[in-house]
Amino acid sequence: MQDAFIDPALSLGLRIFLLGLFARSVYGKLRDPVSFRATVSDYELVAASWVTPVSGALIAAESVMLVTLLPSASHVWAARACAVLLLLYSGAIAWNLARGRREIDCGCAGPLAQSGLHEWLVVRNGFYFVFAVTASLPVAARPLGLLDGFTVLLAASTLLTLAVAIDGLATGAARTRLGEADR
Repeated sequence: MQDAFIDPALSLGLRIFLLGLFARSVYGKLRDPVSFRATVSDYELVAASWVTPVSGALIAAESVMLVTLLPSASHVWAARACAVLLLLYSGAIAWNLARGRREIDCGCAGPLAQSGLHEWLVVRNGFYFVFAVTASLPVAARPLGLLDGFTVLLAASTLLTLAVAIDGLATGAARTRLGEADR
């Protein structure tokens, strides 16, 4: 079987997007670690005695990805680690949705994105998973030019802006739905 190679500009753009995504996530979690620990506890997937170590491990794993996604020596395994974390997060969300537990904060960006759980989060993470898997593919040998740099930055910033906007819309919809359920 022949290895699939992707264009270096696509790889770099996706890795910058993932970097921004996880930077926002880590920032939110570090900004209020107590709330993040409470969120991990609310998912009811680990024993109470494991909440603090699991919370710390998730923050540490995301932080490691921040410094390993861009270097060519580590980007393959870092992108794969992003994919694994996204699967883990999606599974935790799906499991709680299946149990009818929509009121839990997703924990996606700490207190920056306080929202209940909804199916959209699983779909969104599915897209991010595809981005991470694509970013983990071997990169074709081609030098990047000035136009590539502009394209990469424009694409990554557009994807990040879209991600934040869509999350904001989904958060508003979830809050509205949860508010209507209380009536």
